[in-house]
Amino acid sequence: MRTMTVCMECQEINGFPNFESVQATIVPDNGAMHISCNKGHTTLHVLTQPKHELLSELSICAIKDGYYREGVVSFASALESLYRFYVKVILLTNGVDSKEFEKSWSAINLSERQFGAFSIAYLIETGVAYKNLPADQVKFRNKVVHNGQIPSLDEAIQYCQSAATCALPIIKQLESDKYIKTKTDIISSISASARNKAESIGMRISAGGILTPLSLRPGQSEINIANYLEEHKNWNVENVVAEIATHATALNSLLTPETRD
Repeated sequence: MRTMTVCMECQEINGFPNFESVQATIVPDNGAMHISCNKGHTTLHVLTQPKHELLSELSICAIKDGYYREGVVSFASALESLYRFYVKVILLTNGVDSKEFEKSWSAINLSERQFGAFSIAYLIETGVAYKNLPADQVKFRNKVVHNGQIPSLDEAIQYCQSAATCALPIIKQLESDKYIKTKTDIISSISASARNKAESIGMRISAGGILTPLSLRPGQSEINIANYLEEHKNWNVENVVAEIATHATALNSLLTPETRD
């Protein structure tokens, strides 16, 4: 998965973007990307969003490129990551220390146990049982993940849609007034270590996010994977960067201080 980045030092020096520094950058596991521009500047660009969102986007990227099995596996991982994130938000909201949560969660390192912990936390907080994936989708996921089954495009989209439908009430709950501060604090801490390391060596830092299937837009009431995939086909980071690169010098010249004056 790639995202578009730009040099922040050029931005600070010039007061406008250096279009020659725009890149399509691979997103690493921690979401912190080291960017070097054509002027020799380095920037740490951090994606400030939880892992389940990035995994859901990785799933769509894989399906778009024809890797349907990888798409299913990534969305299954996104759902499991969301369960963990939910439990952490719930416990921290109720006064549990973050380090104590990490120790407890690491002790239940099997996915079935973690799902059980999530299910009980969800029941306690909402008063209703969590509506899990339909049985046929659970069976399908297990065949893909454990038996190496290669799904079709329609099967991959159907699974991701089922997983997204299961994720929606969790995401909406975490956006409510009771949990939003805790959620925001956790997200802020995701990139804290990377930020501190960059600041200690004087590196410029930028932060932001990308739209993903599990990033709810304002007023959004559903997640439609087929529609999202169609939108994604019309947005290709590499093509956009290549187009910017073609006109970068001209764009930069238009924005020089002399030209603007």
